Amino acid sequence: MSIDLDKASAAYSDFLRAMDIGPENGVDVHEAGRLVSELMARRMSGMSSLRPVLTRMASMDHHDPVFVHGLPFYSFCAHHFVPFFGTIDIEYVPDDWMAGLGGFCRIVEYHARRPQFQEHLTADIADHIMQDLEPRGVRVTIEARQMCMELQDRGQAVIRTQAV
Repeated sequence: MSIDLDKASAAYSDFLRAMDIGPENGVDVHEAGRLVSELMARRMSGMSSLRPVLTRMASMDHHDPVFVHGLPFYSFCAHHFVPFFGTIDIEYVPDDWMAGLGGFCRIVEYHARRPQFQEHLTADIADHIMQDLEPRGVRVTIEARQMCMELQDRGQAVIRTQAV
């Protein structure tokens, strides 16, 4: 996927002007358009990057659960295009293979950098681990703050989703 930063920047600048935001409000719409476009291009990089593969190591008859807790993530709600963010806990029971721990950070980053729903992110990460490691079982739990709810004055909303 190729992002046309000039076109995105112009579109965001037009959006600000349509909202009657501009120099009279202290906003340089051209600079804001450029900055937002560059930020969004980085935050959506998972849509164009190659799917990372977990590095597999023989489990050596280790079949006790492995816990990777508190991996931070940032993503964007596909409805409102505002952030949701929090932490991801991954638990799996190895069969023949275990993974290098850094690989979990890469797959979280890959899946989080695209517009989506928290429920899909949870399932996508669990499916990714199942495909790459073929463990006896996996559980992915995400706890995230949803800015789409908080910005509607509904208080701090921490949503927990789980895929098993």
